[in-house]
Amino acid sequence: MGARGCHPPRRSRRLGHARSTLVVTGLFAFVSGGIVLNVIKEELPEAERGRFRSFFAGAVAYTFVVTLI
Repeated sequence: MGARGCHPPRRSRRLGHARSTLVVTGLFAFVSGGIVLNVIKEELPEAERGRFRSFFAGAVAYTFVVTLI
C-alpha cells in the first residue's frame, strides 16, 4: 500500500477564508442596500410629482447597460 493511504486528509485552511469572505460580502451587500434605499427615499420626488414612465424607462435603460457590462 502506498504512502497516500496512510495519513488522514488534512483540513483545508481555505474553509475559514471562505467563511470570512462570505461574511464580508454579506455585510457589504447589506450596507450597500441600505445606502441605495436611503438615496431612493430622499432623491425621488413625491408620488404626485413623479413621472412613472420616465422613471421606468430610465430603469430599463440602466439595466440594459449594466447587463452589457
